[in-house]
Amino acid sequence: MNLPADIRRQIRSLRQNLPPELAREKSLHIAEHFISSPIIGRSRRVATYLSNDGEVGTQAIVETLWSCGKACYLPILRSSPQRSLWFGRYAPETALIPNRFHIPEPAIGEDTVSEPWTLDLVLVPLVAFDLSGNRIGMGGGYYDRTFAYLKDGSQPRSPILIGLAFECQKWDRIPAEPWDVPLNGVVTEEAFYTFT
Repeated sequence: MNLPADIRRQIRSLRQNLPPELAREKSLHIAEHFISSPIIGRSRRVATYLSNDGEVGTQAIVETLWSCGKACYLPILRSSPQRSLWFGRYAPETALIPNRFHIPEPAIGEDTVSEPWTLDLVLVPLVAFDLSGNRIGMGGGYYDRTFAYLKDGSQPRSPILIGLAFECQKWDRIPAEPWDVPLNGVVTEEAFYTFT
């Protein structure tokens, strides 16, 4: 069995070596699959991310959310008391500042969401995924800590977690750890996979 670190290294290399024009084309197909799905119509408060390290580009999705009047949010790294995420409102006029990984994020303000269950939908970056909803991220555990409550059936069931990935990031079977929070679905340039 492959270790998550080995899978991460292999898939990151595949993703980073996609020619830029091909990655843009695939990202637009992914955006089209996502935008045409009924899930976007049911969601008012949507968190996404700004792509980094060869991730699926999200600009077309963000612009669609804005044009549909959705409240759009970006993750904000939270280091204390544990590494987790808050979400800051993101509009065309929002000023962004680089976080410790040099990824732009909104400043903490009155529109910052600290309770993630108030979001309807979160688009999750990932390095690899399988068809059971398991994912491998960059290894920081921010998303798993933030949404750990989703594993407890007595807690709120929001938001829906949807990964964005290129088809080449699909892996046969990813070993799941007890703290891993599974995805509800993944959108690629070829399909919108949903998981129970």
